[in-house]
Amino acid sequence: MSLRNTSLVSGIAYLFIFITGIYANFTVLEPMISWQDPGETYQILSENQDAFQGAVWAFALMLAFDFFLVWGLYRLFLHAGHSGALVASVLRFINVIFFVIAWYSLAGISGLLGQPDQGSESSVTAVMELLNRFDRIWLAGLVFFGLHLLILSRLVVKSPIVPRFIGILLAVAGIGYVIDSCAQWWLPNYSDFETVFSLVVIIPGVVGEFSLTLFLLFFSKRFDNIRA
Repeated sequence: MSLRNTSLVSGIAYLFIFITGIYANFTVLEPMISWQDPGETYQILSENQDAFQGAVWAFALMLAFDFFLVWGLYRLFLHAGHSGALVASVLRFINVIFFVIAWYSLAGISGLLGQPDQGSESSVTAVMELLNRFDRIWLAGLVFFGLHLLILSRLVVKSPIVPRFIGILLAVAGIGYVIDSCAQWWLPNYSDFETVFSLVVIIPGVVGEFSLTLFLLFFSKRFDNIRA
């Protein structure tokens, strides 16, 4: 596959990661979860099993596209540094592996919904434990994702064909992911600053990664002159 086609396919993959991730996490999953009220969370999940299952499979599609990007971004940015491209891809691959493990915890919830003992204390506890495991493992994976963005940002800045502002935004997002994950682990009153941390991660992350997505889609021909 030529670098131009790799850029196009990578852009499409990145676009679908945005679509599936936003749908699964922000549209479906997060509104269903109330960490302060496990019973209500269990009831909402039980009453919306089809939507929840849709989110689970949307996450699975997101992972499939992410696996492709491990290779796609590596190939596209070899020209900016072989070792850097390799490290960035390894870090993204580790993040994907963490999310695969987390996904299995999320998928396991489906079997606990709609059972004869629906709503029992044991069922509610089991569901919340799986949700917590999903959240903790995903959070750990995001540290590696943040480091991936930091390395990728350096490659983007060094690249002669990609706008530097994209690299700067990716660097800010990468630092944000690492700081946010560490804060959730070690900051006792994290909830008091959750909105601030979220904005630090989401704004540069979405703008930076989406800008890179658009570049890969609409300026793919620039890779024709690159020999990785």
